[in-house]
Amino acid sequence: MKNNNERDLVVMEAEEIINNYIKKQSEFSHKFVLKKKKDFLIKHKYLCLFLMVSAVLFYFWLK
Repeated sequence: MKNNNERDLVVMEAEEIINNYIKKQSEFSHKFVLKKKKDFLIKHKYLCLFLMVSAVLFYFWLK
């Protein structure tokens, strides 16, 4: 009986450790993706601005 209880405790601790690790990894990857998007917009803000302005001008030119 004692061996089963100890084994159950070890399994529960291992599951808790794995769940915490998965949660931390998912939070890290989400922050990483947001940072990459923000960095892209900062680095290429003039390109994005140029594309938006040209799209608006093209729209009015078609009218």
